[in-house]
Amino acid sequence: NMATLDNYKIIKELGKGAFSNVKLGQEKDTDKLVALKIIKEEALESKSNFATFKNEIDIMKEISHPNVINMIKHSTKGVLTKPNGDSTKGTVYLTLELATGGELFDFISQTGSFPEPVARYYFHQIVDAFEYLHGKGISHRDMKPDNIMLDDEFNIKIADFGFSSKAASNQSFKGTRCYMAPEILIGSKYYGPMVDIFAAGIILFIMVTQIPPFQMAHPKDGWYKFVCSNRMDKFWKYHGENQPEGIDFFSPSFIDLMNGIFNFDHTTRPSLAEIKEHEWYNGPVATKEEIKEEFSRRKQNLEQESNESVPETNISQEEYDKKSVHRSVVTGEIEEGSSLPFLNRREAEYVPGINSFTKFYSKSNVEELFACLATFAINNSSDYEFSAEEFSATIYIADEEDNKVKVQVNIQLVEEDKHIIEAIKISGDRFQFNKFFKELKSFYGGHVNAKA
Repeated sequence: NMATLDNYKIIKELGKGAFSNVKLGQEKDTDKLVALKIIKEEALESKSNFATFKNEIDIMKEISHPNVINMIKHSTKGVLTKPNGDSTKGTVYLTLELATGGELFDFISQTGSFPEPVARYYFHQIVDAFEYLHGKGISHRDMKPDNIMLDDEFNIKIADFGFSSKAASNQSFKGTRCYMAPEILIGSKYYGPMVDIFAAGIILFIMVTQIPPFQMAHPKDGWYKFVCSNRMDKFWKYHGENQPEGIDFFSPSFIDLMNGIFNFDHTTRPSLAEIKEHEWYNGPVATKEEIKEEFSRRKQNLEQESNESVPETNISQEEYDKKSVHRSVVTGEIEEGSSLPFLNRREAEYVPGINSFTKFYSKSNVEELFACLATFAINNSSDYEFSAEEFSATIYIADEEDNKVKVQVNIQLVEEDKHIIEAIKISGDRFQFNKFFKELKSFYGGHVNAKA
């Protein structure tokens, strides 16, 4: 049995934010897959949160662009029905088109940075979308890797307009710290379109190098301090040390464009019109056919079978039991075991939906795969739990500064004698998540023994 929301079946969770959960939904009548952005009940208790949600709907009503996730419909009177038949009325949600190609930055993290013609192809799409939005007086204000999706033709789709604004100037602390322009971080008034351009510059830098240019655009940041002190020679010297060719890895026109976009003084940064006139912007651009070839080649490399040995596992039933919990499919909250019937873990069937770059396939049996997942969780985290219903685990990973990433790993049946192991980032930093996935895949070793 599946949970439902009005005319949609709820298939699985796609992501979670401070005020909403995003689910993969399937329309009952047509089987069409959509993204359901469901606003949390507690978030609506705040007038300011409700105003933010209303603002998002009002803005999305105005938007229709090929490089933006478009809204299909919205409702404030949705009926949410749990698998056990209990229902809740008055659910607030948005139905959004589904970007089935996956997340651009997962692909970069798992397969490497893009050559400049490929990066230019995607930067052009970002600029086109911004021209459209800014022309309507809309600034996004939360451009980051998590909000850049791909459609089935490998085109960019910009998502999440929860922080978007139509104000001429802003002073609210909106966005994600790593991608904020310096004027936001120091508490100054700022011009929305200009902070979008600053974030787009960070995204372009990551596409070309696979790493961020700095931790945050603040004068005290170890990298951005060189921008503030007009020592861009040092900035590029240090970044060149991460590349085999040194500073020669970066073309002179790329350096010049980045220097302009990253400027501390927003009045000296280039506008979209000036960016479109820039030498780097007008360099060679990959064709659509070349983009498809590039992605196909990288995906083949990503799906290669492992020649490593199978890891040893020795997990007791007691270890599973003490970390196994029942969670509501709809809310994600822990349910009392006493109120539930006895459930054995079942092999859930894999529903493709969105192309993911953080998955791999195996011909090993599900018990071996789950024991391997449990061993990895125990070895790498002190905070984890196993689903009592399915072969799934939720694992929290913290970095040196105790920043946590919440990851759900599902083992599901694709076809007879073939399983998929898929990691989904629920919350936290996307770069840290991709590091987690690489370690998980490496740990599975010889279990990575099947292709898509």
